[in-house]
Amino acid sequence: MAGEIDGETTLVLVSAIFVLFMTIPGLALFYGSLVSRKNLFDTMLQSVILTGTIPILWWMVGYSLCFDTSQHPLVHYVGGFGKALLEWGEDSTAAGITESAFCVFQLTFGIITAAIATGAVAERALLWPTMLIANLWFLLVYCPVCHMVWGENGLLLRWGVLDTAGGLVVETCSGVTALVLCYFVGPRSHPSDDPDTHRGVLHIMGAAFLWVGWLAFNGGSAYTSGARASTTVLNTLLAGSAGGLGWLACAAMSSCHRHGMLHLTATFHLMGGAVGGLCAATPSSGYVTPSGSLLVGMGAGVLCYYADHKFMSRCLVPRGIDDVVSVFPVHGVGGLWGTLATGLLAVERVGGVKGAIQGNWKQVGIQAASMLVVCLWTTVGTTLITFFVSRITKLRASHQEELTGLDTRPHGQQGLKKLSKRMLNQGGCVDEASSEDENDTSMVDDESVEEDSTNAMT
Repeated sequence: MAGEIDGETTLVLVSAIFVLFMTIPGLALFYGSLVSRKNLFDTMLQSVILTGTIPILWWMVGYSLCFDTSQHPLVHYVGGFGKALLEWGEDSTAAGITESAFCVFQLTFGIITAAIATGAVAERALLWPTMLIANLWFLLVYCPVCHMVWGENGLLLRWGVLDTAGGLVVETCSGVTALVLCYFVGPRSHPSDDPDTHRGVLHIMGAAFLWVGWLAFNGGSAYTSGARASTTVLNTLLAGSAGGLGWLACAAMSSCHRHGMLHLTATFHLMGGAVGGLCAATPSSGYVTPSGSLLVGMGAGVLCYYADHKFMSRCLVPRGIDDVVSVFPVHGVGGLWGTLATGLLAVERVGGVKGAIQGNWKQVGIQAASMLVVCLWTTVGTTLITFFVSRITKLRASHQEELTGLDTRPHGQQGLKKLSKRMLNQGGCVDEASSEDENDTSMVDDESVEEDSTNAMT
């Protein structure tokens, strides 16, 4: 009846709020903790800007390109314009809930996917050209992939692909995009600072927002308040926990043992693994059992660790692919593994579809073929968009700007530096504040000299 809101709609609306919290402040804090203090503001601002621009594109044509059902020659690859400007009837529904609730929930997915991808080129890519790429990418890459996987006439949905909440649409798409962006922008001239206590705090806060929000991210995708949603939430939590422990165990056996398990780097290992496990749970949580979800999460923790610390550092970084915040090894690898594992471990009594564990090996082939389609579409689309933008504007900051930090010159900000000094002084930590003041003073002096020399040249 018009005007009434049922339990399913309420669940999705609340989930949408939590998913938006994953982007601001969750992802902003998480990415901010992984870059140098002199690039903190610039990196966090990416998430804020995209939260402002993506909803406008979603209103214009984004939602229609994803979920419009009108017939046209490319109906299996992208939606039409029948729902442009979000025009629908008062009693219109989608996925069994009010269409406006479905629309806003899916919008939050688009926002965070674009924000995830652009973080890979932090610390050297200029903000506004990166935002231009992200918004074009949203329309030309994300929306078609979303339609193919979840749209009523989508190619991959017709094949029978299983993807609870975006292992292909969100994780794989953003991970592959990150590699392409890194190729065009090139590596950093200077590596990030070593993690310090302040960045560790930001890291825990950001990861906590992501972890909690992910329960709504996946649970809301059930579009029901019944057993399916409950199982999805449970599986998500288990996969995140297993992923964190899996990554941490690999780190302990590799190098973390030199410092002890409670060293600051252990925090980054634990949270990185948890995010990897959550990425793997994104496609699988609605189709596997809790025991299967533990396997998915543990496998993601191990695979993402070796992708980040072995494959990236030994194979891609020497070739100029410098993924600052580990988008591909965490989101990309986690999403791909979770998508494949869904075909392996799907159980009929959970999600209504049998996987290889119950004799349906065809599902594994469907998952693998869908992964290939998404990777190809994303690679080609992102390459064309980035090449086009690089022809009309400069993508990368100058060596001088990169050296002094993207906070200081373009934004006139000092990131965490001045804030941390105030907090230490107010807290009475005189000795620590003094030592940090000395470091900050030397940094400021260096920046002043560089600015003076630049002004003189100008």
